[in-house]
Amino acid sequence: MRSLIFALIALLALPLSATAQPEAAPQGEAPLVVGVYAPRLRFANSLARNRLAEQLADALSAGLGRPVKGRGFVSATELKNQVNAGAVHFALVEAQTHVEQPQWPALAQSTRGGHPSRPMVLTGGASVSALAGASLAEITVGAKDDWFRTHYLMQSQVTPGYFGAGKAARDAQGALSLVSLGKARGAFVYQGDQAGPVALTTRAVPLPVIVITARDALSGELKQQAARALQAGRYPGAPVDGFMPYNTALMGPLRGALTGALARRPQHTPLMATPERPAPEIPAYPGALGPLPLSPPSPGAGFSLPPPPGDLL
Repeated sequence: MRSLIFALIALLALPLSATAQPEAAPQGEAPLVVGVYAPRLRFANSLARNRLAEQLADALSAGLGRPVKGRGFVSATELKNQVNAGAVHFALVEAQTHVEQPQWPALAQSTRGGHPSRPMVLTGGASVSALAGASLAEITVGAKDDWFRTHYLMQSQVTPGYFGAGKAARDAQGALSLVSLGKARGAFVYQGDQAGPVALTTRAVPLPVIVITARDALSGELKQQAARALQAGRYPGAPVDGFMPYNTALMGPLRGALTGALARRPQHTPLMATPERPAPEIPAYPGALGPLPLSPPSPGAGFSLPPPPGDLL
């Protein structure tokens, strides 16, 4: 009887001990990492950038069912070094970076207020012509920053040297600080982020894109799960507030401007306040009404000369 009681106690204890121990994580499954490097977005500080990275990590972790960590970056070099080291698997990057790094496939397109793009504004003056030769605060993104500004924002309406030597800025907040301190005359920032007069409102610029920076991070159905998880996520207080499926057509004009396909002056109303006018033609010689004739004119019909006078002697 005593042995039967001990056996029953042992049987009752088995499920309790099994449920008391948490399920062990798969061996060798390190957390994935999602980075944020989108310097044209206006973050109040580095903490705000890191907070968005953590929100992205929470959304991806919930969708993939595995741990994901978020990390903010303040330079393109730092992000690329970590990607090359295999330490970053996803990243929120500028649309320009996505075009410059075609080996990073897009996963989702960020939005604000339901829109995947926003106009930018040129701050610091009443008109574009008023800022000719002025030093602008230039947000550093990639190798094609000059092409982005000249051929996409200005739509090839000015030459690359129209503005003066720029002042490098780490991000949008830094660019606005340079303008407020008087170290730069103006800056290109997203509409709504500016302070002071606006010289120009540009066409809409695609917002940052989530890309896959590690080829073996996701495969097949997992990519779709990650994209759906980003769209279902919540990002309060961030300069982007949602995600939508990636649209290749949205990047077409930007890709054309950065690769030279659209680097030409379009035929429409000039963006500059005072359009360029051709110089007046100068006559070939003073008083000329037209080009110099090649041969003297012949006498008209009915015109004759009087006969010469006769001999006087």
